[in-house]
Amino acid sequence: MSPAPVWPPPQVEVRGSFAAMDPDLDLLAAWRGGDKTAAGTILKKYYFVVRQAVLTKVPENAIDDIVQDVFEALAERRDTFRADATLKTFILTITRNIIANFFRERQRKPVDHVGVFQSSVRDLGAGPSSLLLKHEKDRILLEALRGIALDDQFILELYYWDDMSGPDLAQVFECPEPTIRSRLRRAKERLTEAVHELTRDRREFAETVTNLDSWAKQLRDELKPYLQQLKQDKARRK
Repeated sequence: MSPAPVWPPPQVEVRGSFAAMDPDLDLLAAWRGGDKTAAGTILKKYYFVVRQAVLTKVPENAIDDIVQDVFEALAERRDTFRADATLKTFILTITRNIIANFFRERQRKPVDHVGVFQSSVRDLGAGPSSLLLKHEKDRILLEALRGIALDDQFILELYYWDDMSGPDLAQVFECPEPTIRSRLRRAKERLTEAVHELTRDRREFAETVTNLDSWAKQLRDELKPYLQQLKQDKARRK
């Protein structure tokens, strides 16, 4: 019987000193030793990180199940994690793959992970977003994000909303850091094209389009109260 694969995979360059600063590694070690309190601390810390990643990509009725699947997969795979990367990138890698599995299983024709990652959530059948955003320009940006490839959407959201660095993103996407720089640049170009297409006849958005960084972070800030409200609604249903 072959040993379980470890993560990150060999092609991902990791920096031991960088990962050594991650306080979550002590929590993970305690969880591996049977400490349920440490497990609960990790879940609480990363609940919103995972939910934010899922929220903009899948239908609303699938969000809870996918978030739960992520943390169940983390529990199953926690012993395969090498301590020379960060726990956050491990959790987000799991999230990315579970979202891909969700869409792959919904397709009528067989499709692999690569095909899913190269398709937009709109083309994969996610349907229109149910998020009720106050500002029209934020609704436009969200629509543009959901209209580019899933991996482009994912990398941009992690870059803008989670302030993830090149080494972080290389771990999440399981590729060398120079590749990440190229992918990030192309994703920005595709998002800009998608926004231009949606606002072609809307002069009032011309200045906003040229300031994509601040626009993306404004959308992140508008999503935060929505995430908090979902948590409160879930608590009331219990």
